[in-house]
Amino acid sequence: MASPGQCLRDPATDARLRFLETAASTEGRFIEVELDGPPAGRPVRSIVHNEQLELITVMAGELATIVAGRQAVARTGETVVVPAATPHTVRAQTGQGVKLRVRFTPALRSDQLLERMYGGGDRYRPPPFVPAALRSLIESRGYRQEIHYFWPGKITRAAAALLLPVAFAVGVCRRLPR
Repeated sequence: MASPGQCLRDPATDARLRFLETAASTEGRFIEVELDGPPAGRPVRSIVHNEQLELITVMAGELATIVAGRQAVARTGETVVVPAATPHTVRAQTGQGVKLRVRFTPALRSDQLLERMYGGGDRYRPPPFVPAALRSLIESRGYRQEIHYFWPGKITRAAAALLLPVAFAVGVCRRLPR
């Protein structure tokens, strides 16, 4: 169970996450984390938080964003507001990393999801050779209320639909609790 002050590290990206507030500490009102992201790389797949407002405050660095189709760059001290049910993606803008403070309102089970994705709690991370898109799908399984990934095109969805059962069958992945 996540707790304020708990620190986690994503072994695939080296991103570091620290819980400032959890669902338990705020009685479900929100969770808040600090995230130290790696230098510019591939953007996070476009996602939606169907029932949550997301506030992303840039503490250091620059963050390239696409929110509801609008591109922007947020700099130190600026906050990106992502209303519930709004497609968005973000990534570090420069060759330096980015430090963010992120708040999800209401909390739902986002702290449990982030624990799974960043290496805490009872979770499984697929091996590094598994494509990032498939890894995201596996890790977020059972958290549809908190996050929904957009898959670009029918070919990617078809490939994921074919690869996921094979990954489970050969033991590369194991089923996660819902």
